[in-house]
Amino acid sequence: MLTKRKMKDYISQIETDFGSWGVVFSVRELFSKDPSPFKRIMENGFSRANSKMVFSVCPDDFNRNGDQNTIVYEVRSVFGDESHLGTLGAYPAGVDKLIEIGSEINDDGNKKRKHLIIYISPHTSLTITDQEVIYGYVSRFGQSKFTASCDGIMKFLKSLRHVTSLEELKKISDGIDDDDRVKSLLFKKLLAHYGQEIVEKMHSQDMNATVMMLAKFNYELVMNTLKKMVQGCLEEVPFDGDYAIIGGITINTEKGDFFVFRDYSLNSVPY
Repeated sequence: MLTKRKMKDYISQIETDFGSWGVVFSVRELFSKDPSPFKRIMENGFSRANSKMVFSVCPDDFNRNGDQNTIVYEVRSVFGDESHLGTLGAYPAGVDKLIEIGSEINDDGNKKRKHLIIYISPHTSLTITDQEVIYGYVSRFGQSKFTASCDGIMKFLKSLRHVTSLEELKKISDGIDDDDRVKSLLFKKLLAHYGQEIVEKMHSQDMNATVMMLAKFNYELVMNTLKKMVQGCLEEVPFDGDYAIIGGITINTEKGDFFVFRDYSLNSVPY
């Protein structure tokens, strides 16, 4: 049976596992603790009144439920629920969607909302019991059984469990269903960019380490994709305001979300 764990247990575990990769924040620390990027963008003049908020997160309902102490809900309460760009694994929908958002800013007749904030964060989950630590599965919305988070990424990972060579990896990549365009695009890009490391490490580490590895690969892929899309958008629809990009990994738990902050840039300049 799942025994309720304390908030500090989760913070300690996440800091142990991700502390060398990013800075860990609970939801309640997002706008108060340094070096939180949300605190810093407000110090740089971004506000609900002058900025348009864009979320690029997985559409999994765990990420958007206010009762679960989620990052999206907290950020939305400060900056507003403006636009959603993310698809499976937080993969951004495309440059056309960003151009549409940029055009809306330019068409604001009052010129009050001239800045753009993009928050991009793929997610995984963490459950801690008296017996074990489990990444990738969580008890959600009062359910007693565990479910995957992110479900699509976890199923993708399972499909790779018995792969021992790049040849086998290519067969899996070729067999991905192209009818689901987003899933096909995300998974094939993950295999194309990180297939060698996946094959090398899949059988040399435990499942938790593999889930964390894939979460970092996924983050790197979606962030690099977003940056290219932003540049494409700016070429089509330049605007006078500033734009900030905030990125990291969301970790869903029974205690609510935690944010492993990785990147913050202002007008393409890293901070």
